[in-house]
Amino acid sequence: MKNIKPLTIEEIEKALDHGMEADVKEFLTSLEPADAAEALSQGSPELRAKALSVLAHEPAADILVEFDENDAEATINHMPPETVAALLGEMASDDRVDMFRLVNGKRRGNVLEALSAADRMELNKLLGYEEDSAGDLMTPELCSIRADATVQEAIRAIASREFDDPISMIFAVDKDGRLAGAISVSELLSKPRGSKISDVIDEVPAFAGPDEDQESVAHNFRKYDLYVMPVVDKDGRLVGRITADDVMDVLQEEAVEDIAHMAGAPDMELNEDSPFRVASLRLPWLLITMCSGLIISVIIQKMIGLTKVEGLAAFVPVIMAMGGNTGMQASAITVRGIALGEIEFGKLARIFAKEMLVGMLMGCACGLVTGGIVWANLTFFGGSASVSPEKLAGIVAVSMCMAMTFAALSGTLMPIILHKLRIDPALASGPFVTTGNDLSASTIYFLICYLLLRAH
Repeated sequence: MKNIKPLTIEEIEKALDHGMEADVKEFLTSLEPADAAEALSQGSPELRAKALSVLAHEPAADILVEFDENDAEATINHMPPETVAALLGEMASDDRVDMFRLVNGKRRGNVLEALSAADRMELNKLLGYEEDSAGDLMTPELCSIRADATVQEAIRAIASREFDDPISMIFAVDKDGRLAGAISVSELLSKPRGSKISDVIDEVPAFAGPDEDQESVAHNFRKYDLYVMPVVDKDGRLVGRITADDVMDVLQEEAVEDIAHMAGAPDMELNEDSPFRVASLRLPWLLITMCSGLIISVIIQKMIGLTKVEGLAAFVPVIMAMGGNTGMQASAITVRGIALGEIEFGKLARIFAKEMLVGMLMGCACGLVTGGIVWANLTFFGGSASVSPEKLAGIVAVSMCMAMTFAALSGTLMPIILHKLRIDPALASGPFVTTGNDLSASTIYFLICYLLLRAH
């Protein structure tokens, strides 16, 4: 077996720039599609598109479907429509739909025109189903046989066709195309050749309608330990199948979505590079929790009163809470990135800078809102002889901004440090981040109180 020299992303780029496409082609085709996608994901969208262009359409399509959604979208939209159509033509029907949805809206018409008539008709039909439905997940490519046929006829039907996706299950239908049962290929081969299909098939434990939600489909896959599920229309006619690999993606999406909701980090799956965009996604959740924290602080402030400096302690809970929430958001994103292998040592400086800027942006926004509420509360509902409303509002606003900035940085840094120490960051980062952020937030707040009040 020929020994292929591994290429780094820098070497791939250099080889393509110097006309050494054969080396890149040899390297990429020597890898499994998932490994090739991982190697190319380190490069720019332009580089990924250029690298795939040196391959035949089939291996290029196999690699493209292994990219995560953001990388695939950026790569596709750096390819000519004719190339995109050629790659779509090599994909299984469900992958073709997923990839076509990533094409920029202005280019979709050109891609459709470049597809073959059969692929275009099938694609348009599948696009009619709602996203995240069984129809969106399914592929219409399947092997069905009449229930009154023989085992020998079923085996011949399998052998006479080529399938883009492996076929592991044969579905039996009646004369009207309604689902009658199913049998695995391995079990079919063990049956007497003259037996009727109706005598050897098993009842299907679960099936889906095209409009059924993907979460319900995934639930039935787990409940019945399925690896293939038939999809039938409202009249019971077989229209497609869903395979376990597609459901695995759904399970991951749903798990990440649930974790994102728990952490208040809806950007978890987006791999968004813009700190402003990330901050705008996370900020609404933080503002909601901030308002509830402020209610507690105002109640404490009214009970203690601000005629004494000790009343400054009333605003410790909301600052600690906001620091903790910001840190947990950053920690959840980082732990997921570590688990999926998306965080690399060479990118740490950029990751830290991005998260710190995100924390600063959110801190400034929350600090301004909190400071304004504190000032309005003290000005219109009772001031203080020892601490002016303006000074206290400034102390709270600056403390909030600094605490959230530090929390975003520590929430990113702590899981990475634990991972390097071979400690599971998912188990240990929560307590470390929570405790560290509580201590840092309260320390920052009282330090700023001390400095600003001393200057008074």
